[in-house]
Amino acid sequence: PDAELNVQLRKKLAQRLQDAEEAIEATNAKCASLEKTKQRLLGEVEDLMIDVERANALAANLDKKQRNFDKVLAEWKQKYEESQSELESASERSSLSEH
Repeated sequence: PDAELNVQLRKKLAQRLQDAEEAIEATNAKCASLEKTKQRLLGEVEDLMIDVERANALAANLDKKQRNFDKVLAEWKQKYEESQSELESASERSSLSEH
């Protein structure tokens, strides 16, 4: 009876060991899969960061161009207003000299 009990216990332990080894293999495979996914996602994040840097540089460049455009527009507006003022003065002098 004791020998048979030992055989049964050994069979149970062998089965548990096999189950544990299979679980370890499955876990290792899952870890490898997750590591691949992690590396792929890290690559994607790196690519996105490069895109963000490019977008920020482009936005800064466009902002600089917009500020320069606004400056030129303000200068032309001032010149226009000055010429309108000169035109009004000339018109007034002209109408006074006609009387």
